[in-house]
Amino acid sequence: MNLNTGMNTKKRLDLEQCYRYFREFHTPPHVILHCKAVSETAVRIAEQLNRHGLSLDVELIRYAGLIHDVARTSPDHEKVAADRLREDGYEDEAAIVGVHMRHPFHPVDQLDETDLICLGDRTVHEHEYVGLIHRIDLLIEKRKPSMEHREKLEEAKQETLAFVRELEEIMGCSIDSLFPRTREELLERVEKPARYTGGELHMVKKDLQDVDVRFAFAFPDMYEIGMSYMGLQIIYGIVNQQEKLYCERVFAPAPDMEKLMRETGMPLFTLETGTPVSEMDVLGFTLQYEMSFTNVLNMLELAKLPLFAQDRDDSMPLVLA
Repeated sequence: MNLNTGMNTKKRLDLEQCYRYFREFHTPPHVILHCKAVSETAVRIAEQLNRHGLSLDVELIRYAGLIHDVARTSPDHEKVAADRLREDGYEDEAAIVGVHMRHPFHPVDQLDETDLICLGDRTVHEHEYVGLIHRIDLLIEKRKPSMEHREKLEEAKQETLAFVRELEEIMGCSIDSLFPRTREELLERVEKPARYTGGELHMVKKDLQDVDVRFAFAFPDMYEIGMSYMGLQIIYGIVNQQEKLYCERVFAPAPDMEKLMRETGMPLFTLETGTPVSEMDVLGFTLQYEMSFTNVLNMLELAKLPLFAQDRDDSMPLVLA
């Protein structure tokens, strides 16, 4: 089922408006990252279902998913957000956001966009797809619910698992298979995996327990171009001579790798240790030529870091150029 059938003239959210709402509601950066992960998860499942005959509105899923927790810091956050969206004329998005905390899944033959966003929300922990079973287990561990509440969570898990199995029958694959969990799984599917693995002669390896500051040196172009830049070699050597500092490298992925990273939600990572760039202390870009400037924004997005400094907090790396 498509909530937008016959309603193409309706006002619709876009990325710019979503970020206006994030600023208006002072949505914390970690909540924005969660919203992005839910949106990406729901979109990926919807696209797979559409390949097998459904007609879900992917753009509605994308932006309703992105905005679903915009008012997370408010009591009754789903109602607050839905009321604001409805006030501004975003009726379909408001309908989804307003029920995402308590939506019962429809039968598969009545599947709609709300089902996909709620499934995304129930399989994402913080900003990472973890699957339904692991997500419920994490909730139980964190909240330590009473026996009665634990039984309700278990009942909800079984109901959702039954729903997931029906979706997987339509897709012809498991939902988990849409989200590779390791770099190795991803690299098996790209043309030149050596671009992303490091291991070259003279690559520096340090014990992370002995390091105080980790610095990701980012070249906003592909590996072959960045590694020919002598400045990278010089800075890499100087920083790594310092016992308590660790310089790791990261390059812009090639189109085939970028496509897979976006499809699977795999964040941009360093060559030396495979660490997500968002977990580094400092992220430094070298700006060699104007045509690479847009790659800087693309790499920040792939790293799941907000583009605007004002939207980044102390849990994220200092970004400089």
